Amino acid sequence: MSTTPSRIGKYELRKLLGRGSTGEVWKGFDLQSRSDIAIKLLHPDLLQTDPNFIATFMKEWQSICSLHHPNIVQVREVNISRQSSQSSQSSQSSPSTSGGTTPYIVMDYIQGQSLADYIRLTSRVGNFPPVSAIVYLFTSLGQAIDYAHEQGILHGNIKPTNILLDSSNTIHLSGGEPLLSDFGSTNLPGNRTASSPFYLSPEQVKGYDIGPASDIYTLGVILYEMCTGGLPFHDESHVAIMMHHINTLPTPPVLINPHVPPALSEAILRAMAKDSHTRFATASDLAAAIAEACSVEPHLALNKTRTPAEEGHYYPTSGPLSSALTQMQPPGNMTTILGVSGPLPQISSQHAALSRQNIPVTWSAGQMASSRTSGRLPGVPLQSQVVDSGESTAHRLPSSPLQIQTSSKLATPSMKLLASPSPSPIRAGDNLKFRSSNVLSPMVMIVALLLLLIVVGSLAASLLLRSPGQP
Repeated sequence: MSTTPSRIGKYELRKLLGRGSTGEVWKGFDLQSRSDIAIKLLHPDLLQTDPNFIATFMKEWQSICSLHHPNIVQVREVNISRQSSQSSQSSQSSPSTSGGTTPYIVMDYIQGQSLADYIRLTSRVGNFPPVSAIVYLFTSLGQAIDYAHEQGILHGNIKPTNILLDSSNTIHLSGGEPLLSDFGSTNLPGNRTASSPFYLSPEQVKGYDIGPASDIYTLGVILYEMCTGGLPFHDESHVAIMMHHINTLPTPPVLINPHVPPALSEAILRAMAKDSHTRFATASDLAAAIAEACSVEPHLALNKTRTPAEEGHYYPTSGPLSSALTQMQPPGNMTTILGVSGPLPQISSQHAALSRQNIPVTWSAGQMASSRTSGRLPGVPLQSQVVDSGESTAHRLPSSPLQIQTSSKLATPSMKLLASPSPSPIRAGDNLKFRSSNVLSPMVMIVALLLLLIVVGSLAASLLLRSPGQP
């Protein structure tokens, strides 16, 4: 076997990253731009499976190359390599380049972990991410997905392993900036059934044509997993799991993790509605509902130049106001979600017990009404009051105007009642005037005396009139 790195065009193949049903993914090097790239080599057998593969492949992936968004992995080139017999003999380290025609896709190389790795290190072990991280993650992904939908491109295979976290950009998330990858993978021959059954929408399971609502359903499943530490459906086989997507309502997240606000639990269930028309119209609508349920302003989560004073405008609905809201915690550290601090190992076991039952759940009208008001009362900002122990009291409607202030040293928001105007000091003369105003006026006293005299006279006259007639 030759030690010389194999090449395709201007790209060197340096490290095999993984193999799948459609081909291999390599870390490569662009000899012209002198930059790292990721290159996906498709199996040459795909050309024999579909005689129109080349035309379809080039057309669909050229449109994906036109996607330019900061939260979508950029596809640089889509091409087909025709290897000569001599080059194939010197490239034995790459099975996909062993001769013939090889379709390939060149993308930006993202250094870091996937969202699946992040969930495994956080939610799966009870260390839930902070609310600001969840809002930022789904707001960024929502904008990227809506952008692709506006270009007429559906993803169709969103799952945590296809969401990469760029470790070179940790300004907003400790794990890295989220980037959506693997667009168009479901359209490749041999890969249409390779989607994970845990993240399939009901219409995908039924084999129907999918639309934007399918991507929103998958986002709901991922959010469910991040908030509960587990997937909504479990069973012994992939077929059984797919049938749950069609027939079984997921257990409400608030019943698995009681620290999830009811409004957020309701948003997750709506995103995972069986009827695609009941789901959110866009991914950004879902992100806005998440932000509202968590009392976090979505524009602040995305504002890359926000000031410390603006950081204090969002806070949890319950629990300690920790700095985790404004600072992304490393996956290994203790993090907070939805106002809860510390690991919650019992949640995973509770979720496993509940999810195994897969009992259809219905919500009463009273529960739905109460959950709708849990996020924010109309016209009244939701406030939490901090006590000395660091825990917050129950929500109270403010009787006086409230003002959010942030210390320059701490990112934790604090509340301060607006001071009412202090009364001016009372002078001696004012005090005398105040006291004299309480004394009865002379006119009142005169009238009272006259009435008293009339009463006394009447009594005396009646006594005199009775005296002569007595025996």
